[in-house]
Amino acid sequence: MKIDPIYLFFLIYFSIGAILSNYNFVIRSFKNRNLFKIVSDSYLLFGLIFLIFFIGLRDEIGGDWDVYLRNYYRAGTDEPTLIQFVISGYKGDIIYRALEAISYAFQGKLYFINMVSSILFIYALSIFSRPLDNRFLFFTLSFPYLISIVAMGYSRQSIALAFLLIAYHFLTKNKTLKMFFSSTIAVLLHRASSLFLPLIFYIRFVRQKYIFVLIMMLFILLGYTYAEQINLLMRNYSSNFVKSNGVILRTFILASSGVVYFLIRNKFYKSYGGLRRAFFDLSSVTSILLFLAALFLPLLSTAIDRAAIFFVPFGIFIFSSFAYFFNISSGVRILIILPLIIGAFLYSVLWAEFSPFSEYWNPYNNILFQF
Repeated sequence: MKIDPIYLFFLIYFSIGAILSNYNFVIRSFKNRNLFKIVSDSYLLFGLIFLIFFIGLRDEIGGDWDVYLRNYYRAGTDEPTLIQFVISGYKGDIIYRALEAISYAFQGKLYFINMVSSILFIYALSIFSRPLDNRFLFFTLSFPYLISIVAMGYSRQSIALAFLLIAYHFLTKNKTLKMFFSSTIAVLLHRASSLFLPLIFYIRFVRQKYIFVLIMMLFILLGYTYAEQINLLMRNYSSNFVKSNGVILRTFILASSGVVYFLIRNKFYKSYGGLRRAFFDLSSVTSILLFLAALFLPLLSTAIDRAAIFFVPFGIFIFSSFAYFFNISSGVRILIILPLIIGAFLYSVLWAEFSPFSEYWNPYNNILFQF
């Protein structure tokens, strides 16, 4: 299966921004530096808006499209009212199921749900990437997997990831209530996001022992409450029929970002501060452990692959910032940036060519094409 040209379009679009943003002569060509920022931000904004429609209005794209469609119709038939549906906590992911019920009530089909998910996901990636010197590079590296596969294939997990990134943003701003609220929404969207939360709360409350103990007790209580569902989920993921073929490669790339991080850890601290460094310490260690787990626990490949999704943005953040921690010329820096961009292209092309699941993404289709 050959890759659809529209995927290459987005890679080229963001790559152009990533390459041009690296060169000082491009910036100096604008007499007013603020004018360059306006042009750069407008170019990025246009690309992100295009991405929202690309993800949100896709039609029969993604490996789980039929599953989501079946759940959507079940949302309108299993429970007689929206209130009863939400109270029932259908399958545990209450907010996402409520979103399905709302869409069904207004005949929005999957397009309404996907559009809401797309807006939140792109917004979350946008605020997450703000501290970077080259945000275009971040979106170039995010496109092959995080955007193309996760956002377009795992809607529930992508929207939960969006709220986790928003929670992380509030963590770095010391806005505890907003962080807690965003984290709660993430868990109610997708239970697997609860695996990520201890990192956030550990960083925020580790010095406040009583609060930290209470929160850990809350996690234990939630684990006990959902024990049966977690057990079923793990049995499904560890069965011989559910395997993730690319987990070794993906977790290797993720672990590589963790290794790179520890090589530049002190420079990272100077640029982004203590809270971010503490969080990246834990997430980088976790990324390396996930790779080791993927090597030695093949029966849990899908569970590991899905857990790794929540750490992918942090790995991409590290790769996107790496070249800017050194006092080097633009010409030397491009020698670091170009291999990353080429790697993003290769990953997309090779995945489309050799993955047995790429047929669910290619050729690309969108409801706007009908007009």
